[in-house]
Parts: sequence; structure tokens; C-alpha cells
Amino acid sequence: MRAPFFLSQLCCARLEWWTGGDGARGGGLGFIVTFLAVAKVVTGENLFLLNGLVMRQCPDVCYCLFFAERDTVDARGTYHLKGSFMRIAKVFLVMVLAALFSTIFLGCTSTEAPDERVAATVNGVDIMEADVTARIEALRLDQTTGEPLDDVAWAKLLDQNSFTPETLREYVIRNEFGFYLLFLQKAAEVGVVPNEDAVEQTMASVRSNVESSSMSFEDYLKSMGLSSEDSYRRMLEANDVKDEAVEKLMKIEPPSQDEIDAYISENAAMYAGKRLSLIVLSTDANDPDKSEDAVRAQVKDAHKELVDGADFATVAKKYMPDTQLGEAGGDLGWGYENYAPQEVQDALKGLKKNEVSKVVEIASETPVSTEDTEDADGDTPQTVTNYTFYIVTYTDNFKLTDAEKQEPVDVKKVPDELIKELTDDFTSQQDQIQQDKFFTDMSNSDEIVVNPMPEGLSYDVDMSKAKEPAEEENADGTEGSEGSTPPEDQTPAVNPFEGEEVPEPTFDKNGLGISDISKGTGPKIKKGDVALVHYIGYLEDGTVFDSSFNRGEPFEVTVGAGQVIKGWDLGLIGMKVGGHRELIIPPDLAYGEQGTGSGSIPPNATLRFDIELVSVNGDSTGYAGSEG
Repeated sequence: MRAPFFLSQLCCARLEWWTGGDGARGGGLGFIVTFLAVAKVVTGENLFLLNGLVMRQCPDVCYCLFFAERDTVDARGTYHLKGSFMRIAKVFLVMVLAALFSTIFLGCTSTEAPDERVAATVNGVDIMEADVTARIEALRLDQTTGEPLDDVAWAKLLDQNSFTPETLREYVIRNEFGFYLLFLQKAAEVGVVPNEDAVEQTMASVRSNVESSSMSFEDYLKSMGLSSEDSYRRMLEANDVKDEAVEKLMKIEPPSQDEIDAYISENAAMYAGKRLSLIVLSTDANDPDKSEDAVRAQVKDAHKELVDGADFATVAKKYMPDTQLGEAGGDLGWGYENYAPQEVQDALKGLKKNEVSKVVEIASETPVSTEDTEDADGDTPQTVTNYTFYIVTYTDNFKLTDAEKQEPVDVKKVPDELIKELTDDFTSQQDQIQQDKFFTDMSNSDEIVVNPMPEGLSYDVDMSKAKEPAEEENADGTEGSEGSTPPEDQTPAVNPFEGEEVPEPTFDKNGLGISDISKGTGPKIKKGDVALVHYIGYLEDGTVFDSSFNRGEPFEVTVGAGQVIKGWDLGLIGMKVGGHRELIIPPDLAYGEQGTGSGSIPPNATLRFDIELVSVNGDSTGYAGSEG
């Protein structure tokens, strides 16, 4: 029997709950436990084991245990789930807190006599021991067989992730049951009540999504341990008050002007140069509307309009609809002059402010996207030539000498638009830090009173059993092939970042280091955006512990939502599509004192990530592509 692997930290039932959800995602309170049969029905995928640090490891606060198959370590230092976790999560966000709220509101649904002992209280409201036990026993299930792990495997699982039965119990109480119950109480205290129309709309949307997957809504509710629609409605009501309640409860303090000025002074030099505006149009051999002839005609028309005096932003919006760059009127912002393609940099030479360049044409070879990519001799993959066309201008110029770039910049020299941009970036980072503290404080609140653990609980195992061989281990203590650990070094066969010159990183007050190797020309990440990235993760000695290139697909993350380690949430903000950034992440913003439990990331590890931004909210404008 293969034992599931869960993380050294319980992680993030507040996935999407914190950033909000729409009806199509079931309201998005978070994601506690999904049942494999339901996953198979709705997604068509064999879910196996869910991955916790697709969310993040949180030494301060996390909210949900997920499981991960022992296959490959991902960027968060945990084991990768085949297929896209986020794709599954989006389908199942409705399962958020379902089991939790059903037990809070309804009590144990088992037909057996419930355990009447009280595990904890939150301002006089009881959390029953039976509900906590049921939650932990769900974590004990082998996700392949559906059967509970034996005592030896369970003890090993706990030990591997630095838990004992006692510490796991307290963590579940505080970070799941206690946190959400306390949050609901605090929401009521500030007068936040649910919008019943919105709740009913979400209910109808979820029902439609579930029934379209050939599952009855009644069976769906039963799969979550809910006995009626009313109990599910209560859960949605709790989600409905979330945004307003958080706004009133958090009391986010904006940074002081002195803090903002210091941040601007330390970071402004990275943005020196011309503020570019671009119109970018590309051909696509697989899209008739983007054939070479069609795109060339568009580029010719756009350039003529500009030469005739049309407003650049208006033309950009006209010819780049439904893209963030188009919506921004082609404005890239500051600091991209030296990171634009060389042909674009050459086109800028000699241009005056707001003068339009000639059309820049860049060709690239792309493999044919068909199953048969071999030529007639069966040797060389077929390729097609795609073209990207640029029309460029600049609207301002932030000039600094080389010497000035090495020192803190006088804020008075920084253009007003750049001051606003950097202020927004810094404020967003500080908001995220305060949000994390909010979660930590509420989970650790004295208002959550945990009673001593009673004897005889089903999951209370003798931890000395962790030293005994498990079923899948050989006599010498090594694991069999099915339970084998990932390789120590996962360096991709081709490293697209190899050989690139890395500038000296700029470190913020949290110790996070950022180096922009290339800044990209596409849409810019802000908090709450859905980013698609390629990355390689390194330990301090250069060992690669994870690479998206090994899996052949980029990774999706909602930035600032707590789905990844804090260093990513802070370090991704401000990147633009096509950009390559290196992050140096200290332990406090990564996996802390405990590491990942699996040994792939040791305790107190400083990590380095090469990250390339593929798209923002589905917009890949400016991404040329990497191969790994």
C-alpha cells in the first residue's frame, strides 16, 4: 500500500477564499478535502493525491492539509500532482470548508453514536472532538485504496512532516475549525450580513456546474458530508460576508511616506530609461485570422494611422483588443528600454519623444502543432515561420548616469508616474504582509481555547512506530520503487536561463532579493492576477529541487493569494510577460525552520528561483517562449 505524503505544514484552505470567487467556482471559500470519486467524475482525471505547497508552506499560518503523490518536487518544494492542480482546484473550490461547516453547523453526520467530548471552544461555541477526529481520519486515508493507513505508515507520515497526533490535532483545531468559526463571529460583530440574492445565484451556478458533470446535486452534497441544501447555503452565506468583513476587520495600515520614499529611492534606478509604448502584432500559423497576410495588412494600417497623426494609445487599443497591453494604450511603463528586443532598441535610436518608429519585423521558427511533425524522410521536425511586428515610441525619459544608478536615487528626480507605480507596488507588498499577520493572529487567538487531548482517539498512534519498516519498504529500510523519493538534483535537460548575466539583486527590508535579468514587454503582474510562469528552483549549493521545464508545462498561480510561499507572492509583483526575474528568498519567506519534511528542501534554506512570466490573466503578449 502506497502511503500518501502530506506536507510539513497544513496549507491554505483559504486558497481563492481570500482572493474571492465567482459562481462558476462555487463561491471559493477554500478547499479542505475532495473525494477522489468526485474528482474523477467532475474532472475526468485520476486525482490520486492533492498537493499542499501548490498553495504554500506557512510557518505563520496555514489552513488545510493536502496530499501529494511522491513523484516530482514542485516549485514550492512539494510533490507534483499530475495535471494542473489549479485546474482541479477551480472546479472544486466549492468543496471549500464543506466538511468543516457541516460539522460546525450540523454536528457529526455519522450513524454511530457521536463523541460528545468538546475539543475546543471559541467564545462559548463548542468544537466537538468527533468532528476533529473525522477531519484527521480523512487525512489518514490512503488516496489510492481509500483505506486508512496502518499505524506504522501513519506514524511515519506524521513524523515525516514534523507532527505528532497532539500537534496535528491542535493545528487542525486552530487553523481550520477555530479560524473560520472565529472569523464568522467577528464578522457578525461588525454587522456584516450575507446578501441572500447573491447566495442563491451562487447556489444555482454550482448546481448547474455539478449536474452538467453527470452528478446529482444531492450526491454532490453527500460527498461533502452535507445533509441538506440549507447547510450548504449556510456555507455560502459565510463566504458572502468574507470581503466586507475582512475589510472591516483587518484595519490595514498604509505605509508611511518615509517608508515609501525609502523604497522608491532604493528601487528607482532599475526603471531608468525611456518609457516605451508599443503596438505588437504576431502571426499564428494555426489561426487563419492571424495569417501573415492578415497581420501585415493590420500593421500597415496601424502605422499609417499613426503617421497621419492618430493618438498612439487609441490605435493600440484598436489593434490590440482584449489584451492588457492594448487596454493600457500600448504603455509598457518604465525600465524596459534595455530589455526590449535589440531590433526595437535600434528603432528607438534617433527618435524624438512621441515620434513613431518604422515597423520592426522579427521572424521566429515554430514547430508545426500537429501530431506528425516529421518531414518526408522522418528526420527533422517541420517548422513554420511566424512574425512579430513592433511599432514603438517613447513618452518620457528618466535619465540617470551610471554612477547615479549605483546609489539611492533622489526621489525628486523620479518622474511622477514612476513614483505612483513604485508606491502602488510597495503598498501591495505591505498589504500582503499585514494579511498574513491577520491570519496568524486569528489562528493563534486566545479566543480559541483548545482542551487537552483525551486518550483513546483513533488517530493517536505510538510515534515510536515511525522507526519501524513500512509495508512498501525493503528489509534494509529502503523504499520500493513505487514509494521511491525524487532525485536529489532535477536540473532540466535544457536550461533556457543558463549563461544569462544576472544583475546584483536589490533586497527589500524582508530580505527578499530581486534581479530583473530581462524585464519583458507584456502585461504587468499586480496582486490578484493569475500568472502562468516557467521556473527553476535552486538550493544555495546550486542543486535544482524543481523545474517546470521537467514537467513540460508552466505553473499557474494567483499572485498574492497565499497559494505559494510568501517570497513568490511578494517577488512576482511587477513582472511583465516575457520577463525573466531571479528571486533570492530567505527562509522566513520560504519554508522556514522545518523545510519540506521530505528532505528536498532542508530547514532554514535560502532558495533561488529563475522565473519567466508566460502570461497574465491569459494574456501572453510579449512572450517569445522558452524551451526546456
